[in-house]
Amino acid sequence: MKPVVGDMNTLFIKGFPSDTTEDELLEEFKHFGLVKNLSTVPGKGFGFVSFENSSQAEDAIIGMRDRIFKGNFLIIDLYENKNSRAL
Repeated sequence: MKPVVGDMNTLFIKGFPSDTTEDELLEEFKHFGLVKNLSTVPGKGFGFVSFENSSQAEDAIIGMRDRIFKGNFLIIDLYENKNSRAL
């Protein structure tokens, strides 16, 4: 499932080791609310996580700030399509 442009429930995540599984990420993010979708780009260390609502997504951004995951700090932000950034 691809993230929806302008969806305030979807986060872009990067910085995790390329061998990280989606299940490992789900374990980290499920504490912030109902994860509706989680997908990674195999071997690239980035992906997307979608929550039921924007409040849960915001809680994840705040809750994961300065937290180490598998030896790395994750970079987490609301998902923004390249085209939407130019507007």
